[in-house]
Amino acid sequence: MNVLLHRKPHERAQACRTVSAPERLNELTGIATLGVLPWLAHGLPDEDGVAAPQSRNQAPTVAIVCYPTASNLDEFKQLEQVADVRYVVHASDVERGELVILPGSKHVAADLAWLRESGLAAAVRAHVAANGRLLAICGGLQMLGERLTDCGGVDGDAVGLGLLPLETSFYAEKETRQTATRFLQLPPPWQQLSTLTVDGYEIHHGRSHATGSVTAALPDGLGYVSGHILAVYLHGLFEQPALVEALVAGVPPRSLEAAFELLADAVEASVDIPSLLDKAGVS
Repeated sequence: MNVLLHRKPHERAQACRTVSAPERLNELTGIATLGVLPWLAHGLPDEDGVAAPQSRNQAPTVAIVCYPTASNLDEFKQLEQVADVRYVVHASDVERGELVILPGSKHVAADLAWLRESGLAAAVRAHVAANGRLLAICGGLQMLGERLTDCGGVDGDAVGLGLLPLETSFYAEKETRQTATRFLQLPPPWQQLSTLTVDGYEIHHGRSHATGSVTAALPDGLGYVSGHILAVYLHGLFEQPALVEALVAGVPPRSLEAAFELLADAVEASVDIPSLLDKAGVS
């Protein structure tokens, strides 16, 4: 107030003039603002890492083991709509999970060592011994085997958890592909997945083979089942409503496609699209 009183009248009028933020940005930079997007509760996966999910006290509890280089955690975003998802780093948190998940890993041998050092390996074993369901995906599957052998200098050798009769060899060339397949007939507690189709993707250096008797859950070495353990190479299970329902008895009310549509609608409503296309040189 004191500053304005000591200014000349035209300076006070200019200082008190109200302008919108886009107008002010244009004044300061000479660059027009083509739109302002509203804040959206979009429900899209986090780009890097994970944010703490909303607590859902009445929903099934799913404990996802979050080792240091856990990968592809975005595939669990839909699960957060129908389950009480918890990303766990302490052994004591595993026993609260009705379903425990070992996700993918960017460095399987190192994350396996962390599992042992943190006490989570023992907690996972105890969970399975108490007939708790354990789902392992890609790197998680590899950890459950007996041995990991690095043939390509990409991951390192390691002794597995020994919960499945599998061995995994790592090669320099990474396998990446879209894969469509179907679950075989599965025993309890996984029977709800029986014969359901899976449209997922593979991204891994490791190739696993059975060293003993183990039941296939998916054809072509893509998955195995043993009692309360289900291990698969495919990512993307929780991006398919039927599979989510089979695993946690709930269907996500909003799909990823719906989240993208919401974002697209907000952009169209808030942004000067013709001007944007013109400045981008798109006719």
